[in-house]
Amino acid sequence: MKAFIFGLFTIFFVSCETKDYDQYPTSTYVEGETSAVFSSSKSFNGLSGITSVTDTSALLYWTDSEDAQEYYIYDVTDGIIQLIDRVKAPASYYSATELKSGQAYSFLVRMKDEDSLIDSNEKSVSFTTNSQPDTPTVSLNYNDDNFTYAYDIRKSPYLQVTNLRPSDTVKIYTDSACSDANLVGSATTENTVADVKVDELTSYGSYEFYAKTTNINGVDSDCTASAVDYEFLECPDGYIKVPADSGNEYVANDFCVMQFEAKPWYDIPSYGLANSSDVYGLNSYGCNEYSCSTENWGTSFFKPGSYEGSSGAVYRPWRRLDMQTAKDECRSLGEGYDLINIYEWMTIARNVEAVASNWDSGVVGSGCLFRGNVGIDDSCGYKITDTSGLRDVDGRAEADRTGTALTAKLTLSNGQNIWDFAGNLSEWVDFGSEDQDEIQVGPEDCRDSWAEYGSQEMCDIEPDGDSDLDEIFYSPGNPANVTIADYNSEYGLGQFEGGTGGATLRGGSYKTGIYAGAFAISFSAYDDMTFKDVGFRCVFRPYQD
Repeated sequence: MKAFIFGLFTIFFVSCETKDYDQYPTSTYVEGETSAVFSSSKSFNGLSGITSVTDTSALLYWTDSEDAQEYYIYDVTDGIIQLIDRVKAPASYYSATELKSGQAYSFLVRMKDEDSLIDSNEKSVSFTTNSQPDTPTVSLNYNDDNFTYAYDIRKSPYLQVTNLRPSDTVKIYTDSACSDANLVGSATTENTVADVKVDELTSYGSYEFYAKTTNINGVDSDCTASAVDYEFLECPDGYIKVPADSGNEYVANDFCVMQFEAKPWYDIPSYGLANSSDVYGLNSYGCNEYSCSTENWGTSFFKPGSYEGSSGAVYRPWRRLDMQTAKDECRSLGEGYDLINIYEWMTIARNVEAVASNWDSGVVGSGCLFRGNVGIDDSCGYKITDTSGLRDVDGRAEADRTGTALTAKLTLSNGQNIWDFAGNLSEWVDFGSEDQDEIQVGPEDCRDSWAEYGSQEMCDIEPDGDSDLDEIFYSPGNPANVTIADYNSEYGLGQFEGGTGGATLRGGSYKTGIYAGAFAISFSAYDDMTFKDVGFRCVFRPYQD
């Protein structure tokens, strides 16, 4: 490398093999022809100033000249001129990157005119880079790809971190000091925003997340001053945990079930239940209109949610979906979500059957098991009318359920409450036990009409070659050992209905009367049918093997 003395500076010309520019003027070329190379007569005022200074970069700006062919960028720190880059005209700024943090710098810019002559201005501007990166900001991720709720069942939530630069490393911690021992996630940034996945959380409960960034020089920012609160739930918000060890063998693992029948709620990024003021024209009747005539509605805007309306409000469950659409809606919530299946239903039914507080007498096997809104006013059920005086779906808030309406609540052995498991709406139930996309139907050639439990074997359609329907799909547990022939709908259990459709409906509805109950089951419907008095309920399976 050769040096050339010019003005007050010693100029070192350095070639840059990584950039595809025309050949720089070398010292060999310049020698003896200094006045020609550095003697542009065109007007150029040089560097105007520096802006957007960070810990690793700064923006140099000048006034573009119409005579310019390109601009030469020089680092003149410590009085040594070093050519670092060239910018083709027209141009009025240059971003100097990969600078050292907390370092003093000086730059100048010269113009190469249309005759390939370079001006000789010596106007340099000095600045000092910031000593550390700016503190980032962090929040829960609310984009469609990696959506994380404020209260969620996600073991590895996503956080959105902003106020970044490309090539920084953003790190997530669980303490306000951002100490290395509590590092739970990191990512290399590609732009000013990064979605960072937190490592799998080891236990349920409340978490606080903080963030800091590390720049290309290994310098850290401050830790974020405020935390992101995150509740790692065992079950999703609005769901309850169902223990698998409830005296039966139907499911191997605990699971979560909607506490309430599914209701339409606004899909992300908006939240809330559908109501009469909603811009999509929905109303509180759980349908697309008062007449409830539209089938398979609302899938473009809504997700199934397990919520009640505010006190005094009426928000009815989601109705008029066929069985496959109900399953699709549940599975659209994400991995692990599905329509409740026959085994899960029976696990809940057998569980609540053995809890004394679910019986009107307070004694298991004595009196009747609560069955809620079935259109009969007795000690185990009730009926409700809408403003037209017609029986309709009870959608009142939990706080408004008093008196006989409390018979809509059943309590599990773990103290969790489930509402409208019997009565209110009949509910679609998948007859399959696996994690499959398509719904499974039950017996399609079952001629039995409504029948009492204990009176006969169900779907006994031999000698056609089909075996009896296994009792694990419908039979009450009878924990009090009541005489089997007597243990029937008089105990609030519901009844059995066969049919040729095979699609499984359970629980009975506000129109079903004595046929409704926790063990009520019907195979009379076809899976593509839709009804005003049929809804659905989703499950979440966090413990699948």
